[in-house]
Order: sequence, then structure tokens, then C-alpha cells
Amino acid sequence: MMKFKLMLAVVLACLFYSCQKPALDTILFENSFENQNELNEFVLNSGEISISEMDALDSEGCLHVYVRCETPNLYQEFGPFENDYFIHIESWIKTERGADLHLNLKEKVTEYVRIEVKNRELKWEKYRSEKLFVPQGESVMLYIDASNGSKSHSYFDDIKLIASEEP
Repeated sequence: MMKFKLMLAVVLACLFYSCQKPALDTILFENSFENQNELNEFVLNSGEISISEMDALDSEGCLHVYVRCETPNLYQEFGPFENDYFIHIESWIKTERGADLHLNLKEKVTEYVRIEVKNRELKWEKYRSEKLFVPQGESVMLYIDASNGSKSHSYFDDIKLIASEEP
């Protein structure tokens, strides 16, 4: 009788988990800044923007921005999307004076998430934003701000936009 109850519990657990829809993450965008051509995806706005191999997280390269205080330094539009998504940003960042990554709805700029880096030790750390709900048909804007109101060197590597269908 004990084996039967155990077997029944295993079968019920399998049925329960197989009927649930898994929340799969989809990488919508990824840029590891390994060569100068990867900057062509962005609109370059202000500052000295380049690919640096010397300061990279790995040996391949990273985005280096040297700027006084004008922002955004570079940006890119994504979308419009065919489905509703919850999107967040992930990136490795190091900075002298602070840096930000912003992701906002194109049509509703007050709806956004961001990564705000205040660590000024010039060491690589991985950051992740909260999730932004992006309705079907909407586009988002990714802004890279590499300054905190003063001259600053900031470095970004492996920037990702990751979408899921659940919060």
C-alpha cells in the first residue's frame, strides 16, 4: 500500500508540473562589444565612444565611453514587439564616477527601468534591472549614460535585453 501511495504521488506531481507553462526567457539583444562594428547598432550621441580591449572584462573587448556630462551617450530602439513582454537589462559595468543604463517605453517615457551604478572603484560588477512591462505593438529605447555630471570613464560589457512572458 505504501508503494502505491508513493507511486500515485509521483504520477500526480509529474502531471502537475507537466501542465504548467514554463516561463522561458528570450534574449532580445546582446552585445559584448568585441569589435568596432558592434557600435553601428547604436546612435552615437556624445562623448568619446570606442571599443577597448585593454580594459575589457575578458580579452575580447568592451564599450568604453569617456564623457563630461552630456547624456545619453548612445542609444538604440527595439521593437515594436509582436507580444506582451516583461523586459529587463543585464550588463557588466565599471565606472569612475557613475553610469546608468535606461530602458523605457518609446511612447511613454515615464515608464522605465534602469541600472544606476554608483560604485566608483573601477572594478567590474554584473548588474540587473527590474522588469518593464512592454505591451504588444510598443517599442523600447535603451540609453547608455556614462557620466555622473563630471568627466568620467565608464565601461560596459555583455549588455543584454531579456524578455519573459511572465513578471
